[in-house]
Parts: sequence; structure tokens; C-alpha cells
Amino acid sequence: MPRSPGSCSPNGTGAFLLGRVYDTGGPQAVPRTPPRVQRFDRDGHVVELDQGNIEPGSLALSRDGRLLYWVKDGVAQRARLPVDASATASTAHTVAEDARGRIFRRGDLLYARLFARRHAVQFDIDGGAFVAPLVASPFAAAASFSASSSGVYEELQVIDMRTGALASHDASRLAGLVLTRHGVAVFLTGQAATDDGYVLDPPRVQRMDRRGRLTPLDAGNLDVHSLALSTDGRFAYWLKDGVAHSARL
Repeated sequence: MPRSPGSCSPNGTGAFLLGRVYDTGGPQAVPRTPPRVQRFDRDGHVVELDQGNIEPGSLALSRDGRLLYWVKDGVAQRARLPVDASATASTAHTVAEDARGRIFRRGDLLYARLFARRHAVQFDIDGGAFVAPLVASPFAAAASFSASSSGVYEELQVIDMRTGALASHDASRLAGLVLTRHGVAVFLTGQAATDDGYVLDPPRVQRMDRRGRLTPLDAGNLDVHSLALSTDGRFAYWLKDGVAHSARL
């Protein structure tokens, strides 16, 4: 099977690109499997990252060993490589945890890891600015935070600590967040108003599933501190006009 030169990160994670395989049993060679990008860790576990019309020779590793790139259908693709938790433990600072996993900060980067797994996964948050870290293993959530002359922007991110799969959505003016063990996040955003008090956008409660799909749940005169999750993770609650409301998740 043809194989392109591979890449290896400082954490011992390797990656390689397998070329197209042809069936030569007939009068004409017929493609049997498409090109594939795969990664493997120091224990030999292999994970397929992509397959299809991948450009031979396009595989590349970022200088810090955290990002792998390749070209598919003429468009650049990327994958984050796992970080060896044992290499970061001495300088990691835990910011949220439950009985099975934690979110920790190392430098300006934010990671999450199940205690039962060797590798951590990385949020797409750079610069060290984040709010609302929350763990509901095997999922974790946090919101990136940035401010400029045009205002404040927050993006909610939910990550699967088993696979590193990441879902995200705009959550500016984030006031409350709950997360279920199935990766469903419910968040409450505060109102947007002009300096003279004119309301541009009222407080809202929204639901985001593990794939980033958003469902509006409520809007209006919401108590921005009232969001709560039932102990079994099946119901979210909030107050509107002083009255309790709920949604089955």
C-alpha cells in the first residue's frame, strides 16, 4: 500500500497518508480504497482522520506538534493531535472537574481529559481567556472570551473528552450554562441594550447538542441567574416573569 512520508509530534503521536489502493485482478486496474489520513499514538493505536480525494504529499505538522494539515478536494483540512497528559501534569492547573475528568490550563491553552485516559484533548481557545468551565464526563465545556473596541465576543465550546470532537456556537453575553453527560448544553444569555436602555435583544435560553445544532427554548424577562439542571440531566429550568419554566432535554 503506497504511503507518503509521515509526521511525528513531540508527544509521540505519528501521522501518515495512505495512497489509493487498486484492484489489479482484472484487465484494468480499478480503485479499491481511497487515500486516507491516519494517526497513531506511542501505544500503536490507529485512528482514521479522513479519506477521499486527498492530495499526495500534502501532509504537514505545525511547529508545536499540535496541528496536522492536509489538502482534500483542493481545500486545506486540519486535525488537532492529542496531548500526552503525563507531559503536562507538572505545569497544569485544574479549573473544573468531576469524578471522571477535568479541565486544566497549561500556559495560554485549555485542555480536558478523562482520568482513565492517557491523552488530553484541546479546546480551540488561545490566549488564556475563557469563562464558565464545566465538566460532565465524558463531555466538558468552556466559553472563549475576547474583547475589542466593537464589544465582547464569547463562543461556547463543548468537547468530547473521548474523541476530541468539538461543537461550538456564539454565546455572547453568557450568563448561565449547564451541561449533560450526553453533551447537551443549555445556556442563558443576557440582554443587549443601548446606552439609553433600549433593548436590542432580550435574554434568551438556548439548547446546543453535541454537533453544535442550536434550538431556541425561551426569551423575554428571564432571571439571568436562574438556570439549573436536574440531577438526572433530563430537565433544564429557569425563571421567566418570576415563574418557573422547564425543557425536557
